[in-house]
Amino acid sequence: PVWDGMTCLGIASAGPVDTAAGTVSPVNIPAWRRFPLVDMVAAHPRLPVGLRPVLVGDAVAMTAAEHWLGAAR
Repeated sequence: PVWDGMTCLGIASAGPVDTAAGTVSPVNIPAWRRFPLVDMVAAHPRLPVGLRPVLVGDAVAMTAAEHWLGAAR
C-alpha cells in the first residue's frame, strides 16, 4: 500500500557517494565499491513505473532534515 502513493524516493548514504553515477562506496562495506544502489532500488518490482530514486550523501540529507524539522530533531 505504501508504494502506491509514492511520488518520490530519496536515498541517503555514507560516502563516498557518486550522485551522477548513482553509486555508493561506503568505507565500512568493502564489497560495495561503486555499488549501483540507485539502479538496484530502481529495479525493485514494486517501485512505481517512472519513479527514479535520487541519491545524496548522508550529510546532505541531515542538513535537509534539520532545515525542515529544526536543529537536532
